[in-house]
Amino acid sequence: MRFIGNKTNLLEFIDKSLRDNIDNITSVADVFAGSGSVAKHFKRNNKLIFSNDILKFSYVLQRAYIQINSPKQISSVKKSYEFINELNHVKPMKSFFYEQFAPTNSKNSKYNRNYLSEENAGILDSAIFKLKLWEKEEVINEDLYFYLLASIIEAIPYVSNIAGTYGAFLKKDDPRKLKKINFLIPEIIPSSENNKAFNLDSLEFLNHIKTDLVYFDPPYNSRQYAPNYHLLERVAIQDYNVPTSKTGLHDYKNEKSDWCFKSKVQGVFKENLDTAINCSNSKYILMSYNSEGLLSKEFIIDTFQKYGILKLDSIKYPRFRNAKKPNSFVEEYLFFLSVN
Repeated sequence: MRFIGNKTNLLEFIDKSLRDNIDNITSVADVFAGSGSVAKHFKRNNKLIFSNDILKFSYVLQRAYIQINSPKQISSVKKSYEFINELNHVKPMKSFFYEQFAPTNSKNSKYNRNYLSEENAGILDSAIFKLKLWEKEEVINEDLYFYLLASIIEAIPYVSNIAGTYGAFLKKDDPRKLKKINFLIPEIIPSSENNKAFNLDSLEFLNHIKTDLVYFDPPYNSRQYAPNYHLLERVAIQDYNVPTSKTGLHDYKNEKSDWCFKSKVQGVFKENLDTAINCSNSKYILMSYNSEGLLSKEFIIDTFQKYGILKLDSIKYPRFRNAKKPNSFVEEYLFFLSVN
């Protein structure tokens, strides 16, 4: 899935930083799970996972990939792939997403937004309608609901007419927009652990759990995540409030992160670190950050060293889809703290 800060390509780097201590770690808390790549990686390595994100669409993904450990959890009158096959054969419906996020010249939309093709937006409307009907008729349980919703959400970026995020749609059609949306079968990662997904503020989350390792991958700069993924958020919560802005943003005031404000980021970093150590009882802290973040490397080092022994690794990493600097890099940091 295309996601700002996705750590899929850095998993080997993370493993290298933890290599000397990984045998001492039986549980991991991913505070800002995002697309879930790190949490899934640790789950595959047989750790107990606590996965969290304040964004609802991320929570849906964590419910599917982290909290579901066996096909038995999503057993129903039909196999899960049969439900997904039905979603892939629904007929387009001219409803909310068709009117508001496709260039349909709908009388119910002030703007002719070009995020999705008319066909795909109509299929999206039908798929959500079908999913809600199954839920209402109790054909599916809660786990299967999130499993199928995750399949719907993950399909959207691959047919979206965007440069990388939903902050704006492209004026000209990208080839991916012309493809028919395809709902895939989410992987079920087997586990015997009681893995849990959360949809909480980071501090509230850290007060809920006890874990060996806390992994922080917070927002690095002033770019808020919620407006950049507003279409996925709408699908996750079925927000049918008619958007009034040209880009179709939803009301995200409750999803704003203090990590994105220069005036607040130092305080929120200290508070999260202190809570992870004193409330979550974490023995180890791992934090991803980069050289262009609002927090300076020196400040992070000084703060960490007050709590224990710090190891810092770094690697050069390509910027996220930067058209002005297509071959430019940033330095990605991994701070690993062994708590005293």
